[in-house]
Amino acid sequence: MTMTLLIVDDDDMLRTALKRKFSGQFHTLSASCVPEALRLLALEQVDIVLTDFQMPDINGMELVRYVRENLKKTEIIMMTGYSSVESAVETMKFG
Repeated sequence: MTMTLLIVDDDDMLRTALKRKFSGQFHTLSASCVPEALRLLALEQVDIVLTDFQMPDINGMELVRYVRENLKKTEIIMMTGYSSVESAVETMKFG
């Protein structure tokens, strides 16, 4: 059975490149923002969420919180181009 990967990033080019990269290994879904990702999570069973931290309006940390609280078996990978020790520690606290 193929695992499902949800890629969440507001950068269209990066999201498209990641989807292309992983499409041979996973059933890939993509969202450009957290609200769109939440809609997909309500419709599809997702095994892995690959999300950007820094996005407009609602950041990836809110998505991490939602997944941890509601989809306990879903794995999360957080990526960012704007890292800080504080954001890394906060993300790690949520698993």
